Amino acid sequence: MSLLNGILAFGAAAFVIPLVIHLLHRSRLQTVPWGAMYLLAPIVHNNRRRLKWTNLILLLIRCAIPIVLAFCLARPVLTWFQVSSSDGPQSIVLVIDDSLSMTTTDASNVSRIRRLRQSLGNLFTSESRRDEVIWMPTNNLDDPPATISPALAIEKADEMQTIRGPFSLANVIRRAVAVAKDGSYPYRRIIIASDFQNVNLDHSSIESVRSFVENSKTEDSPSLSFPRIQLWNLSANDPDPKNVWIESIDTQSPVVVPERQTELTATIRSSADQELSELKLIWSINGERLDSAPVSVPANGKATSRIPYRFPEPGGYEISVQIDSASIESADHLRADNTRSSLLQVIEQIKVWLVDGDPSERPLESETDFLRIALSPFTFAQSDEVDAIITTTVSADRIEDELGKNRPDVLVLANVLDLSVVAQNKIAEFVQSGGSLILFDGANLSDANYRSGFQHGDVTMPLPASIKELAGVVPEKQKPTSAAAPLRVESGELRYAAWQGLSRGDRNPLRDVDIYAYRKLRLSSDVDSTVLLSMQNGDPIVVAATRGAGSIVQFAIPADTGWTNLPLRPVFVPLMQQLVVDLVTSIDKWQNGAGQPPALESQLQAANSETIRSITDLIGATIHDDVDSINTIQTEEQFGRELWKSLLAILLVLMVTELVYQQWSTGVQAR
Repeated sequence: MSLLNGILAFGAAAFVIPLVIHLLHRSRLQTVPWGAMYLLAPIVHNNRRRLKWTNLILLLIRCAIPIVLAFCLARPVLTWFQVSSSDGPQSIVLVIDDSLSMTTTDASNVSRIRRLRQSLGNLFTSESRRDEVIWMPTNNLDDPPATISPALAIEKADEMQTIRGPFSLANVIRRAVAVAKDGSYPYRRIIIASDFQNVNLDHSSIESVRSFVENSKTEDSPSLSFPRIQLWNLSANDPDPKNVWIESIDTQSPVVVPERQTELTATIRSSADQELSELKLIWSINGERLDSAPVSVPANGKATSRIPYRFPEPGGYEISVQIDSASIESADHLRADNTRSSLLQVIEQIKVWLVDGDPSERPLESETDFLRIALSPFTFAQSDEVDAIITTTVSADRIEDELGKNRPDVLVLANVLDLSVVAQNKIAEFVQSGGSLILFDGANLSDANYRSGFQHGDVTMPLPASIKELAGVVPEKQKPTSAAAPLRVESGELRYAAWQGLSRGDRNPLRDVDIYAYRKLRLSSDVDSTVLLSMQNGDPIVVAATRGAGSIVQFAIPADTGWTNLPLRPVFVPLMQQLVVDLVTSIDKWQNGAGQPPALESQLQAANSETIRSITDLIGATIHDDVDSINTIQTEEQFGRELWKSLLAILLVLMVTELVYQQWSTGVQAR
């Protein structure tokens, strides 16, 4: 143990003052002869002994008070808590959370990042000018960290932008430990300053940290050799914050084309405990403000704002939605997510050529009639609305001529019997150069001359799967019920990404689809193909493959009702439209605006304390609510643990005890 103010310890000699006063004021008893005195002798003896012990206890308390006070002022330090005997410079890895949730404000309208900036000065007050700070924002972990002075670290914190998305605490710890090894000084520590949201920590984070810890242990060093890690929780003293934010912007259409009325939707969420009525939203497209009706958001719920709009031409359009802050001031502690912007890509109409292998003059008896209606429903209904997909029927014997003059986005071959060598070469070139081909089966494909692929010069461009025999029973025309019991498509959520949206309202959207017959497709081991849809017995009925820059999608069923009732089911329309759109559009129609964080950051759910404790136990870290506790740990590790606070508490106890005991003893003596 050592004393920081050793000279003040001599003040303990003041204990002689109450000792001298006690000796000078001792009671001097005078004996007065009295005839009946002998009758009171036992009582007098007992009182004298009690008085002696009372005075002795008071003397000890009064002597202890100046001794404890002197040592309290001398600031004793227990040096066995000391980690390093050196008070030299140190390397500090400072990890700063720069995610959106750090802008959350408290009741005094001070944000978490602002509290951090204000506290950094206190954190580095007692540090040496030779100390180095290794600066690491949580969302730039892969960038080389900057080594700067404490003063420059304070300046960088003032300039930091907190608009990023969530981070993984496990990755932060792994990276910080690796960076700390390159510190210039032997004494190193890691400080992670964050509000530790639920999106940053989960069960997988704990397992990842546990795996990192186990891998860090070696046979030569079975215990951890990490630097001191301190977690600075900036949300610990915040009450449960409330937030209102724009979760997403979307359209009802899978693709947006010019002059077609599109319904834009914005989803607004609230974690407030009260309903927000008549919430005002400000819509704008490329800076042009649009009128919109106010919405009401239920407590801890969501609401949707919708506006119709016709985009005049193809291109990118910036869609922005902003919440009027005046209407949610008391229920919103995070203002940065009150605006959301996204870039919407408006494309030209998708051109699809339909090659019908069995045309008919009678309605709905051609191979492509149902497909044409599904892809261009407004054209079929003679509506004024514009279809996203425009279809054109091309005869099989004119494919080579038409492909030589024009180029569709998607070419559909429906039950086409034979194709000339020139046509096959044109189709192969079309696919190889980035076009998309959809091949529907039918009776004609049993004898088609492209069963194994399309001739392309001296080689053959293979299909995704080889065409084999039929499975099931083909029903008689116009009498599908006369066939055997229908076969079923696989149940459950659809595996093809473009079709997964069909499962949102119904986990089995193809349950009503009857298939009486289908073509056996055999996937070759040397051809890279993907099964998009299968029968319940596992046989593939939709297979896709990439050929050059383009794609081929192969169906084991026809596009009409000859073998299946799929074209009669409501799901057929979105199934075909989503397939065509996915084949043509290589980029998502929506692109988040620059710096726009994901909506997960807006939920403001602090991580469970048990989860944080599990991680701190794994890495031997400490968690702190303020900068003072961080500095306390630092002081203990460099110099030892100070005892003046404990001594001050003992001093107060002694003073109160002396006062109470004296009052009690005086009352006893009076009785």
